[in-house]
Amino acid sequence: MATPNTLTSYILPLLALGMKSMRAKSILPRIVNHDYDPAPGAKMSSVQITIPSAIVATDVVPAHVAPDTGPIVPTSVSLVVDQWKEAAFTMTDKDLMQVSTGIIPSQADEAIKALVNAVEAHLWSKFLLVPYMNGVAGTTPFAVSATTGLNDMSVFINARKALNARDVPDDPRINIVNPDAAGNLLQGRQFIDTSFRGDPGGIIRGEMGVKWGVMWVEANQVPTSSSTVLTAGALTVNGVNAAGATTVSLAKATNAAPLLLGNTLTIATGPAAGTYRVTANTSLIVGNTAVPITPGLLGATAGGEVVALTATAVQNVLFHRDALAFVTRPLAESNPPGTEGMAMFDTIIDPISGLVLRLELTREYKQWRWAYDILWGAALVRPDFAQIELG
Repeated sequence: MATPNTLTSYILPLLALGMKSMRAKSILPRIVNHDYDPAPGAKMSSVQITIPSAIVATDVVPAHVAPDTGPIVPTSVSLVVDQWKEAAFTMTDKDLMQVSTGIIPSQADEAIKALVNAVEAHLWSKFLLVPYMNGVAGTTPFAVSATTGLNDMSVFINARKALNARDVPDDPRINIVNPDAAGNLLQGRQFIDTSFRGDPGGIIRGEMGVKWGVMWVEANQVPTSSSTVLTAGALTVNGVNAAGATTVSLAKATNAAPLLLGNTLTIATGPAAGTYRVTANTSLIVGNTAVPITPGLLGATAGGEVVALTATAVQNVLFHRDALAFVTRPLAESNPPGTEGMAMFDTIIDPISGLVLRLELTREYKQWRWAYDILWGAALVRPDFAQIELG
């Protein structure tokens, strides 16, 4: 019979596999800001992330008393650790003995992949609230010219210009694109021709690498914002909505229509003219519907402004790492009093991927249950630090 001491020899190889798999499969957790990883916590605990206030340069006038610096009022964003997921599988006694001889079940790798995918999907969902975007919905960017062999980089250049115009810091910036966009990039001379890129990484290892001061990364998890084409019946703003309002009243003349979280609305004219994201699934009824949006209205509406819905589009993104904040917390590993021996726990903290993974082993009927679990939270703390490149 396996004892707690011998069970440790089974847990350690599976935790080592956990670290290796997390690093291989995670992209956003190791890129975005995870400097706020605190001590062990519980679901629904929160972390306050400070955003510094602007400081104005003033003239220096020597005097006996230093001038008042004025109010420094940093803002903060509350990051709630609200995601707790488990991926479990069972092993027979025979399977368990194979672990001790170095045979790691493929099911363990699948369990870790499921958790990493869940974390990635949650982080990507935050980018669906970024209202800044360029490119053409439904058109994969970075196409290669048949005559010059060069990629059309206009979507990226315009995204870069937008970040610069918002005074977003240069470093570190990351551009994450889906496989279709990466496929275009890796056909262009800027990414595969050594004389253009300065190294052979594109043609030998298929790497996009650092270009124009940006790290380029390919990811399967890049989301698509799906929009249902609006049927006949104009969509307009209903009446007066105050500047800064995060809910806008929209009027649909005929034919109800669904809006999904992350859909993009554009108000065409007036002080509120601009692009907005829908922040929750909403059904447009025939008549007036209150639609939650971000950012708040750029100006007041008068009513009657035409509203357009952006078509289904891939959400490639150029961003500074501080756009998102991410935290995982270690979970408890001790048994409640009186339940000692009923389960074993161990935790691995990977500083590279930024993930904290717990492995729990319990005995069930004639088999062993292995469960990886992870506790995390994420927040879009600086939406102005990101620019969506539609595809």
